[in-house]
Amino acid sequence: MLLSNTSKRKEMILAKPNYSFEKRQKELAKKKKKEEKRQQKQEKQKNSGEDRENLNLPEEQS
Repeated sequence: MLLSNTSKRKEMILAKPNYSFEKRQKELAKKKKKEEKRQQKQEKQKNSGEDRENLNLPEEQS
């Protein structure tokens, strides 16, 4: 009988959550989002810089 009680107890024990894994995943998601924002900002600046160049170009005189 003692064996049956201990085996039931083992079945009831749940795995511990791996908080370090969750933290790492959260950090990676933040880094990815930050990098995407940086790239979008860089593209926006690049595009606005091209627009400014187009506006400031003097017209060719013949």
